[in-house]
Amino acid sequence: MSRFECPRAAAAAAATALLVGTLSVCAPVSARSAAPESPALIPTSTAAGSWCSATTPAPLRATTATVLKAAVRRYAATLDRPVSAGFPYAAFARETDWERGSIRRWTSGFTAATAWWLWRSTGDQIWLRRARTWTNPLLGLARWKDPRAHDLGFMIGLPVRLAARFDPSASSRTVYRRALLTAARTLSDHVVPRLRAIAAGPAGGAFGDADEGTWVLIVDDMVNGLLLLDGADVAGPAEAMRLRALGVRHLQALSAALLRPDGSTYHRVAFDPGTGARIGPVPGQGLDAARSTWSRGQAWALAGLAEGARRSGDPTLLRQARRVAVRWQEAVPNGCVPAWDLAVADPTTLRDTSALAIASTGLLDLAAADPDPRLAQRWQRAAAAGLSGLARLDWITPTAPGLLDRQTYNVPRDPREGRYPWGDYYLVAAASGAAALGPAFARQRLG
Repeated sequence: MSRFECPRAAAAAAATALLVGTLSVCAPVSARSAAPESPALIPTSTAAGSWCSATTPAPLRATTATVLKAAVRRYAATLDRPVSAGFPYAAFARETDWERGSIRRWTSGFTAATAWWLWRSTGDQIWLRRARTWTNPLLGLARWKDPRAHDLGFMIGLPVRLAARFDPSASSRTVYRRALLTAARTLSDHVVPRLRAIAAGPAGGAFGDADEGTWVLIVDDMVNGLLLLDGADVAGPAEAMRLRALGVRHLQALSAALLRPDGSTYHRVAFDPGTGARIGPVPGQGLDAARSTWSRGQAWALAGLAEGARRSGDPTLLRQARRVAVRWQEAVPNGCVPAWDLAVADPTTLRDTSALAIASTGLLDLAAADPDPRLAQRWQRAAAAGLSGLARLDWITPTAPGLLDRQTYNVPRDPREGRYPWGDYYLVAAASGAAALGPAFARQRLG
């Protein structure tokens, strides 16, 4: 192999892609470069807005098995540590344990959610015990009423939704369903009427250049619409109708505010608190607030809108999810791992494997939601390609802690790659979802 680790078939495909005008090339898979000082900026309307590494075709059945077996090995030690040690947050080169944070950090729910998928895939009682142990302390967050606590969809929604589905105990499922409803009620009190959405709190200097007191909508908060739908699923008829309407309107409002005409996304947009008028994009975790697309933000939008469309049947959400998915495929050819921002063209720049894991989950949901069989097959193939790409050992770390290597968090502030629990969760969720689709889907190859 060359230093680019580019298999012959993948190299030929990359060369063909260059000839037809896309920007997929084989990039050094082992590079750990810092973010370039002056990265090239590609307009978001180009055929592909990201350089990425080509991958070897692989059958999806082997892919899902690789991911789930690796997750069981990596997460056993993590979940056998006491919860009092803190919730996994990040791990970097040569670290032998997670850096850990408090239960109120936005990442606190991902480890428990991963454990529920591993219980589902293994049926081993030890994973049920681990999942309960890491989920139960989170339940108190359902009553966290601080308006700046806008991450309940991640902290409560992901793990407790799975607990309410997968726990074999009826009494435990009842407890988890009550927590979901409480969290949805808490979130519903944070809806800003003029915006018809849950904002990420008054800016207060926390969101780049947004003025004090302005309201900011962020693409990450698509997940809160899903928590409102969770509440609707377990509420009585009248309350269920209210929560479902709030959840759909929240997702519609975020898509209207954050999607550009070409289907790409802003990370953050500020609004006047008095009039509700749009002020404009403010700096976030991407390269350029107004012109570029943060890769993980595009993936958050895809996952949130697709699941919202699947669960609500809302045609607006389906249309918006399709737009985001098409733009994702234009920028990130099947089987490739995007740069941290889709407008960065340097092939040695920092990757974000978590963006591809999140997008793959969203594509599976979109395939389930889309009534057009040709489009549904397109989304399934793209999800299969993403999983096949991530299952290469170049991306799955060979040692604990963590599973998925070469993720990024906030490159403008912290230009390094590492392992984070959100990427691990979405990779395991996508692998579990793909495995559940049956043998016909599992035989698909990256084409």
